[in-house]
Amino acid sequence: MRLIRLAVAGSVGGLVGLAAESVHQHAGVWEPSGSDSLPVWIVAAYAVCLFAGGWGFSQFERRHGLRVSRRRLALEAGLFGCGFLAPVVLHEHEWSLFLMTSAYLAGRLRWGRERGDWEVVVFVMIFDLVAEGALVAASMYHYPNAHYLPLPLWLAPLWGGLAFGLRRFFCALTPGRRSTA
Repeated sequence: MRLIRLAVAGSVGGLVGLAAESVHQHAGVWEPSGSDSLPVWIVAAYAVCLFAGGWGFSQFERRHGLRVSRRRLALEAGLFGCGFLAPVVLHEHEWSLFLMTSAYLAGRLRWGRERGDWEVVVFVMIFDLVAEGALVAASMYHYPNAHYLPLPLWLAPLWGGLAFGLRRFFCALTPGRRSTA
């Protein structure tokens, strides 16, 4: 049953990821190489990563057992949405977005973390940098406003901040891990 839930979450997440990346592309956050159309491989990439990530979180939570209430999950969804949309507004201001995402990440790690969050944040940041670094190196797309490196400075702290929401979302999908509070 857990794998079915993860497969559904991955599939839905792939479609949501496609919509979100469409917004990012149209805003100019990133540009596909060789075409103006949105690459369809994004659906598969999000679906596979979310399925694998969800499975990884379920294994991780066997040790940590984070409990997530519905109220907390709703708050995390809002924070996740704001984080994912921040580049739409600020991508042309690399340093400002870097400072904002870094401050958010530092605040969450200081005042809003649970046991195990450090490990999840570091893993998600490294995973995203490796994955996106490989895709950019393969000329699949590029970030036109990344002025110092092939990847923008704000990318790692952005995904570090998003890691909190990802962990809590997958905890809510894991049977027996969600509290009713």
